[in-house]
Amino acid sequence: MLVRSAANATQVDWHRDMNHQQNGRIFTLGIYLDAALAEEDALQVLPGHHLSDVSVSTLTSMLAGTMITPLRLPTRPGDLLLHDVRLPHASPPVVSERIRKTLYFEFRPVRLLQNANPYWLTQRRRLNDIAQSLYARLHDKDESEWSLTQQETDWLEVLYQHRQLLEGAEYAANSGSQASLKKPPVRTERIQSRPESATPPDR
Repeated sequence: MLVRSAANATQVDWHRDMNHQQNGRIFTLGIYLDAALAEEDALQVLPGHHLSDVSVSTLTSMLAGTMITPLRLPTRPGDLLLHDVRLPHASPPVVSERIRKTLYFEFRPVRLLQNANPYWLTQRRRLNDIAQSLYARLHDKDESEWSLTQQETDWLEVLYQHRQLLEGAEYAANSGSQASLKKPPVRTERIQSRPESATPPDR
């Protein structure tokens, strides 16, 4: 889930979610829990350019020169947006006193998962274990804010860095304001050692 507000998110520059396709189409489904306004933070896309080999840097220059025009996609709570991960898109900052929460799901062919790095698949599966553990800790309690242990936070950071290596997004070469998101809250107790399963491979 991505949470954006004037306090914790800047402009998301033009980019593709993945810079390669691995011989298969991958889609992202966004479920909007809050509105995204046309005049403010609505997603902007470049229709048809998911099939183009033109770099995001070149497309950004074309946008600046008004050679192409982006399409804005305002949404209401409950709306769904489905797009190819190669589709260039951007999102202006939230400037009003609103919070925009969006749930994202990713769909890819089974053959891409079967051919994926085994370590990567194992680590991705562990995300579900962490979610279930977090739910169990908060279930039937009055806590209004969720939090992760330091061990879970460290592991998630390693997972994110590994994803950037394997499935890095493509931003414009001169992009300087990618999404700036707050890290999830961390419980105060420090776990001294990281489990072996969370240790990244040598290569």
